Amino acid sequence: MKITKIDLLYCDPVEGGWRPSLCRIYTDEGIYGDGEVALSYGGASQAAFAMLKDMANRLIGMNPLDHEVIWQKLYQGCFWSYNGGPIVFGGISAFDIALWDIKGKVYGQPLYRLLGGKHRDTLKAYASQLQNGWGVGRKTARTPADYARQAEIAVEKGFKAVKYNFLTFREDEGRYPRTEQTAYLDPEYLDLAEARIAAVREAVGSKVDIILENHCSSCKEIFFYASKRDEKIGIATVYRMVSALEEVGVISRKIVYASEQNSGKDEAEKISDKK
Repeated sequence: MKITKIDLLYCDPVEGGWRPSLCRIYTDEGIYGDGEVALSYGGASQAAFAMLKDMANRLIGMNPLDHEVIWQKLYQGCFWSYNGGPIVFGGISAFDIALWDIKGKVYGQPLYRLLGGKHRDTLKAYASQLQNGWGVGRKTARTPADYARQAEIAVEKGFKAVKYNFLTFREDEGRYPRTEQTAYLDPEYLDLAEARIAAVREAVGSKVDIILENHCSSCKEIFFYASKRDEKIGIATVYRMVSALEEVGVISRKIVYASEQNSGKDEAEKISDKK
């Protein structure tokens, strides 16, 4: 079996201007497989499609069942792959998905069996990024009522979990810049996020999970533990909070460093107590 042709499709813009990049790999036995780059918005979508075009011809004539050989050829054959990054690996993954699609069709088996079997019969799905709106004609959520309504729509459609970035958009217009999301957050900012979360919880009840997404902008986990020690501490990035965390006893850099040099039981107990 050989790969004879590869079609690439840079889709027309859909809602929000997103443009998915798709590929279809054909074989000489009439079997084909489809793949997609998971980079469909912003400048990344253009770069992802360009990466597909750059890689596609390298697969012609190869056996599609040799997906690991092909993966390595694409990886080793691209100078930029050594630095990693979503564009390179996005392009490789699109072809890899299509090759697995072909393999499943050749052997007449679902992918979970080819990958070693399934551990469960169902998976819990969640409605994601609801701050961007939901459904046809969606609008950005800004007020707590907006956030609650988006959650209600998702639950009505059968979802048992919802995910938001509660700190993305201002209540009036525009969005909070990353510089504000990664610094110490002022009380009004936190109050708005808290009001949005409370509105969603009231709307969906206690049986629906709420997932907080913050796109690596701040560390809510550390803030949670720190606030238990000193309620005056606000959310901040880890590097901004190290000194404050030491002052209230949440972490101790001295003990952490000692643990790397001394694996004794006493040191381990000290670290455990600090956590």
